[in-house]
This record gives sequence, structure tokens and C-alpha cells, in this order.
Amino acid sequence: MPTANASTSLTQRALAHARLGAFALFTALAAGLAASCDGDAGATGSVSPARAQALIAEFREALKPVDVTTTSDVQDRAFHRATKLREELSRAGRGVGLAALAAFNQAPNAPLDEQWPLLEVAAANCPEETEPLLVALITTYDGERGQGLATQAVRILGGSSPKAAIALFEPMLRAPQEHKTKPAQEALVAGWVVAAEKLGLKEAKVLCDVVVDIRQPPDARYAAVRELSKFGDERAVAALREVLLEASSDGLLRRKAAQALVDVAPRKLACEVLQHVSEHESDEHFLVFLGSMLDKHCAGL
Repeated sequence: MPTANASTSLTQRALAHARLGAFALFTALAAGLAASCDGDAGATGSVSPARAQALIAEFREALKPVDVTTTSDVQDRAFHRATKLREELSRAGRGVGLAALAAFNQAPNAPLDEQWPLLEVAAANCPEETEPLLVALITTYDGERGQGLATQAVRILGGSSPKAAIALFEPMLRAPQEHKTKPAQEALVAGWVVAAEKLGLKEAKVLCDVVVDIRQPPDARYAAVRELSKFGDERAVAALREVLLEASSDGLLRRKAAQALVDVAPRKLACEVLQHVSEHESDEHFLVFLGSMLDKHCAGL
């Protein structure tokens, strides 16, 4: 069986021929990656290749949209069935992952909600083989597909290949204006957090950089502030304080920063920062908000 490096080389060759079109690129990637591991498909636990294909065929059928004229209970049952199958198949082993990867290749024009679950199952069961395809989906713009599948690929890569995700996402997060055809910064923030939690990272320097960067879209800064509550350290406190003192920041961002500060900083320090900001605040509405924060969290200190 070819090694993971061989699969990566195959991906690089395919990417070098991007002029053939994104459709051809993704088809070649998925087909090549599945073929590179097909020799092991029969040695993947108790699931035979035929059984794996049958399970994925059942899954694909469950993913098809239900007639909108059906009653809500029928639609709910269909949704729960598809969700349960996805969870079960995500633990079903390598053979099922390869079958899902092949099925993704066979349905290039399927709706988004029928494509990303196949990628998720593939990545959960054979992450090394699915990683190059996910990276290509994230970094190669496809005007026909749009960014929906790329955004799902960000989330999936963060969970299945966290080291690769961190390495890919951090430069993109720090250069928002250089990657206009990539997934939204907000999605990259969420994907980075998924990967960081998988790896047990305690420092979130990149989130701090996003929080204080006025070039970032507002949604990305909101997301980064919200996620900083999971990575409380001195750097996070400093970033939140900077936002609170930033007169040009919008009110919602500053409110979120104040709330996150209470979560990540020692109470005394948080109160000192809030008090300092309130003493230099000119926005009456934000001043009222700060007063309520001080009353709630700092009374008696």
C-alpha cells in the first residue's frame, strides 16, 4: 500500500494542474486517495469492503432530503436516523471511511448536506487519507461549489487532523486580506478552537491577535473574544483590555470583551480593568453597561 507521503505527493501533483478546474481537482484527489488505500480495505476489522459499501449506500439514502410536504414527525425521524447513522459510521473503521471517501467522489454534484457527512465519516475513520482533500477544499476556491463545503471542511479537519489544521489556519487567520477566497475568518476561528481542544493547547496567541486586529471582520473578532474564555492567560487578559480601551471598536465587541474578561481574569484584576475603563469612557450607553458589570461582579471588593 502506498504511504501517506505517497498520497500527499498525489495531492500535490493534482493541485499543480488546477487549471483543469476545481471539479476535476477534487475528483482526482478523492479517487486517488481512496485508491491509494484500497489494498487495505479488506483488512479493516470485521467490516468487509462489500459491507462497508452497503453501509455507506444506506447512509447516502438517509441523507436525501425528505419531501417538504410530509408531516414534521416524519421529517424529525429522518433527521434523527441520518444523525444516528453518521455517529455510528464515524466509529465503524477504516473500510467504512474509504467507502465514504469513494462515495464523495461519486457524487460531485450532490447537495452540500449530502456531501459533508461523507467527508466527516471518511475523516473520522481514515484521517490521513482524507486530510489532503480537506486541505484542498479549504485552500482552492471553487466558484460552483461556493464556500459551504469549504467551511464544513474547516470544522472536519480541525477534529480529524488537528496538527495540520493548526498549521494551516494560523497563517490564514493572521492575514485576513490575503485570503479573500477562503472560508470566513469566523469559521477558521471555530476550526482552530476545535483543533486546539483536541491537542489540549492552553495558549491562544492567534485568537488574541485576531481580537486586537481592526482589519478582521467583526464576526471573526466576536468569535475570537467568545473563545478566549476557554484560554484564560495573561495574554488573553491583555488583548481583552486593549479592546475595551479601543474607542473605535463597536459596542457589541466591547461588551463581549467585558464579559469574557470576567471569565478569564482573576476577579480583582477584572474589576480593576473594568473600573479603569469606566473612568475613561465617554459613551454613555457603554458606561451604563460597565456600571451594571461592576455592580454584578465587583460589589464588596
